[in-house]
Amino acid sequence: HLAYHLRYNGMGAPLALDWGIDAPVRYLSQGAVTPIEIFGYASPAAPDDGFAGRLAPFLENPDNVYLLHSEGATVFAG
Repeated sequence: HLAYHLRYNGMGAPLALDWGIDAPVRYLSQGAVTPIEIFGYASPAAPDDGFAGRLAPFLENPDNVYLLHSEGATVFAG
């Protein structure tokens, strides 16, 4: 449902804030949705030092869509 919703509501480049979102969304949307991964891979316990810098430019746009897992399925917490 997520890939369909993103694809058919004009959300072709949502921001993935956790691991494991990009590939399934890309596949299920037949490549129409390409999430931008900004979480970083340094540590699953906390964001890396560059996370705030990667995130900051996107926060200015209220139309951006952020993808996260539910609490029990989160890989990169923080």
